[in-house]
Amino acid sequence: MKVYFFPGLGADSSLAPFHYLPGLEVHWIEWPKYFGETWDEFIAEIRKKNAFEPGSIYAGISFGGLVAQRMASETGAKGIILIGSFSDIGSIAWILRSMMPLAFILPPAFFRIRFVPRILIRYYFGIRSKAALDLFRDMAEKLDGRKTRDLIRFIAAGAEGNPPQAPILRIHGSRDRILPIRKQRVDLAIEGAGHFISMTDSPQVNARILEWIEKELG
Repeated sequence: MKVYFFPGLGADSSLAPFHYLPGLEVHWIEWPKYFGETWDEFIAEIRKKNAFEPGSIYAGISFGGLVAQRMASETGAKGIILIGSFSDIGSIAWILRSMMPLAFILPPAFFRIRFVPRILIRYYFGIRSKAALDLFRDMAEKLDGRKTRDLIRFIAAGAEGNPPQAPILRIHGSRDRILPIRKQRVDLAIEGAGHFISMTDSPQVNARILEWIEKELG
């Protein structure tokens, strides 16, 4: 069975070593160079860049979960896994949600993730170790401000499209400060974990994924 991972905003397949899922064929999607102006264009560009096999599982990390759900609504999926992710803009912490309109006003230079202070990354993403923080920064270096701004615009617009008709597993950190757990539907809450559980708490995430696939999708 194939699992396609959709990494979060500013992330990429550098996260692959954290998600070893024996018995499954894991693929990490590649983000297109051109994002387009709308969700329809964005999804079309992703499909040009990546081949998706019918009857597969889509796993979305943070923003990648929105993309996975939208993709599943168009291509179909056997199951969807949301890792520290969400389905609507109302799930985002209010202080971050209130800043989203800036993405339609400010120039791209203001949206370089690489310039976000480490103390804020630690606080909002729940990253505890220096190695994990360095990896996060390395991934952020690859995403320019224009693309970051465009992705924030997509989030603000909401994930259009029909709700996906597939079982969904939702894994979340109990101390997620970007997507507060009280605003989420959650199947597994990882106690004390922050937003970036794909990296910081991957053993628990992987164990739950394997258990769910065997039980629900067998």
